[in-house]
Amino acid sequence: MVGDELTMLSDRRAPTKPAFALMLRFHALHGRFPKDRHELPDQAVGYVARLVKVAEADLSLYEWDGRTSKGHRKKIREYLGFRECGLTDSDKAALWLAANVCDKERHLDRVREALLAQLWEEKLEQPAPDRIRRIVGSAISQAEKAQTALICNRVSKESVVRMVALIAHSADRAPRRTATAGMRTRCSTRRR
Repeated sequence: MVGDELTMLSDRRAPTKPAFALMLRFHALHGRFPKDRHELPDQAVGYVARLVKVAEADLSLYEWDGRTSKGHRKKIREYLGFRECGLTDSDKAALWLAANVCDKERHLDRVREALLAQLWEEKLEQPAPDRIRRIVGSAISQAEKAQTALICNRVSKESVVRMVALIAHSADRAPRRTATAGMRTRCSTRRR
């Protein structure tokens, strides 16, 4: 915590000071807020509690999803220049991923890493893990459709007609096995 960050804490009540400070630092490092106290390292909690001169136990009084927390999140986003990732942002991110990442990369972890880096660069807070999975899935699907369309456009109409005829011809020549024919074969083999 430095200068401006310490000043932001001056008007906070004792139990909320360490929570605000920890949320601020966590967001500055990870681009999202901690879900609860369990995501925060004990050493960091102890350090911040000493720094703001509040008992570490006071942090247990903080409601991580309460009204106060929501106000803190808003202030922290404003201070860091971030904003929440809305549906339009998610769609835009999926399009960006499809065009810039998924055309060459399909490994889910690498695509996810690229998404998080892009969100960070655009100062967008990371959405929930489920939404991240949907964005990545949508991007991969869009990239596959674009690649399929590109390949299809390269195949001449004449080649398509010839492939369809070949497939139809091979389907006509394939032996059709019925259950009765299979039984006859098995039975005649046993008699020998």
